[in-house]
Amino acid sequence: MMMKKTFFFTCLFCALFGFSQQKPPLFIGHRGGLLPNIPENSLMAFQNCIDEEVAMIETDVQLSKDGKMVLFHDASLLRMTGVSKKLKNCTLKELQKLSLGAEQQIPTLEAALSLLASDKIQLLLDIKAGPELDYSELYKLLERYHMKSRVYIGVRSLKDLQICKSLDAKVKVLGFVPGPESIENFVTNHADAIRLWPNWLEEHPTLISNLVNKNIPIWMTVGALSTTGIKAWVQQGVHGFIHDTPKKAATEYTMSFK
Repeated sequence: MMMKKTFFFTCLFCALFGFSQQKPPLFIGHRGGLLPNIPENSLMAFQNCIDEEVAMIETDVQLSKDGKMVLFHDASLLRMTGVSKKLKNCTLKELQKLSLGAEQQIPTLEAALSLLASDKIQLLLDIKAGPELDYSELYKLLERYHMKSRVYIGVRSLKDLQICKSLDAKVKVLGFVPGPESIENFVTNHADAIRLWPNWLEEHPTLISNLVNKNIPIWMTVGALSTTGIKAWVQQGVHGFIHDTPKKAATEYTMSFK
């Protein structure tokens, strides 16, 4: 009888307080964080994430005209540098003459890895380079800086996912799936996590529960979503949030339980 009572009250406690005992969500710095006076996807932004003990940085990998891996979000240079050219049409030397502001230039992936290697911070690489990217060269670079175990490769095609896993099945890959209809194929091909857009849930309300049932981690790109919104997604099973202000979001989330 005593054992039955103990079991009952244990279950009741878990039901009432289980949410507060969940593993805290992962807050990922969107382009290193979108903060005033700190250019996105810059070494300054990455250093700020280190200083603020952000768990993970998200950044965008593109290729210069001469095939160098650089970190920049847009196809056009105009928004960030004022130059009306496409990044892919410029050599690395040309790109590094441009200013992002705050005395920052467009960084190479190697420069970022060199900065991050001595810290514990994780890295999400959103691959925007297209089919020209040589993943074997990317992996060699990650190996050189001992970062393979701390990186998620964010891919947008099933082919890229398959290439990544064939090169090294242990390297974690996030599926930036193009749409809900692609999720099952990414899961079948061993994506380690799936990124969802919140608006997909309007037409596909079971996306989260389906992935939770398969034990697939779910990440979302959420802009500057408030703690209330984050809690609502966490309750449904989302764990990672690609957030514009990750330090602020993590602090406010933690404080909301005190």
